[in-house]
Amino acid sequence: MDSSILPSKTRIPWGAVRLLASAAIAFLVSLAYLYYGNPEIRFYKKAIQVKQDWAHKLTREYGNKTVIFGGSSCAFSIDGERLLEKHQIPAVNMGLHAGMRPTMLTNFALSETRPGDTLIVAIEPDLLTKPLAPPPLAVQLSYAVHSPTWLEAPWLDQPVSKVSSIFALRPSGYLLFVMLGKAMKGLPPYRYNPDYIHPSGWMTTPDRRLIGFGRQENFRPVALSHEAENLLGWLRDWSTAHRVRVAYSMPWMCVDPRDVTVIQRSNAAFLQQVAQYLPVLKDPHLGASTTREYFADTINHLTPEGSALRTDSLAQQLQAWDVWKNQELEILSTKLAGENQTAQTNQPAQSGLSEKLIQSK
Repeated sequence: MDSSILPSKTRIPWGAVRLLASAAIAFLVSLAYLYYGNPEIRFYKKAIQVKQDWAHKLTREYGNKTVIFGGSSCAFSIDGERLLEKHQIPAVNMGLHAGMRPTMLTNFALSETRPGDTLIVAIEPDLLTKPLAPPPLAVQLSYAVHSPTWLEAPWLDQPVSKVSSIFALRPSGYLLFVMLGKAMKGLPPYRYNPDYIHPSGWMTTPDRRLIGFGRQENFRPVALSHEAENLLGWLRDWSTAHRVRVAYSMPWMCVDPRDVTVIQRSNAAFLQQVAQYLPVLKDPHLGASTTREYFADTINHLTPEGSALRTDSLAQQLQAWDVWKNQELEILSTKLAGENQTAQTNQPAQSGLSEKLIQSK
């Protein structure tokens, strides 16, 4: 029989082909949205470019600089132009978003740190109590700026796989739902816009809808995670090997005056742990401020007025290289515990005790 009329033995599985084609198209659409449509990614791509440009300018004009990094509490706190103009400290604010977590935040900062620089770690304490594996936002932004190596780190217990990174590039259903809701309500696609980014990398916002304070019931004993210990130890060794001066700086938070001593004591205990790995700059506020007017839209984002105070305080610490001794932190923690106990039996004096502590340092 003529072979041309025999049933084909190599049928094309069109159902599988259509399924694979649909998946490929969906992935390409996801990539297009990632690179061009996601307003949060667009904002932080711009922020990264601004920060890198300022870092290059400082390296070119001054040789050495101070690199300060962390989440948004850093981004909205340290005014690099003020550090340069008022204190003659060339500095770049490399702070981004706490939701990117320490691995990407650290690698981004180190990409602009050179021998002879000063590196200030201003990562929020709660980020150092959890696993440090990069979340989808960090993966997406790293790929969007063509820097996937920012996701790799020797301090991670388990390296990030390429497969998981690729799957993290797709936008979540929640994000699409939020974007749709904002469009229907006529709201901006993202709460911040590039006009809020200053040349030194410092960010501001006109939003003043601060709700509440940091309260003691939201604070628990802070213990560094295993990966955070790895990170801080690695940073110490890396800085020594690369001739970089390094220290940790506690971010400021807006706290309820009734709870300030409890929160300061918690922060002092946290700093004792950090001090086992890195020098800790001696900020007399211990990360707690009771002045609500210094904060903008969250309890971690400073207004320009609050940022000026934080920036000037940091400048003094940098110029003196004033760091806590372990014994000082132990004594301070004991003192705060005593003041808190006194305050519980003498409520009217509670807030005054904490302010006296801050002023006396």
